[in-house]
Amino acid sequence: MHFANSLKKGHYFLNFEDEKGIVIKPTYAKRGSWLPVIGFTNSLCARFTCMTTSHAPIGEYRQRFFSQLPTSCPCGKAEVQTREHIIMEYDRHDPST
Repeated sequence: MHFANSLKKGHYFLNFEDEKGIVIKPTYAKRGSWLPVIGFTNSLCARFTCMTTSHAPIGEYRQRFFSQLPTSCPCGKAEVQTREHIIMEYDRHDPST
């Protein structure tokens, strides 16, 4: 609970909300708040963690750490490829999968 309520999670930590708009607090108790949703494969959990902590190799990460690399989305619709763009707007992403 200390992590969920502190500033230690960092400025770039992506918060998730339930159907009512309430932030889902990360926890490890009772299989955690996210594990049942993301599944139990190591690769999926690793990708989810990278996305949540903003350490995925996308435009917004490159903008912070490798400013000389391109930051735009390959779809051409976002100047900076962000997590929100990939999840909500990216044409090649199917949210049902």
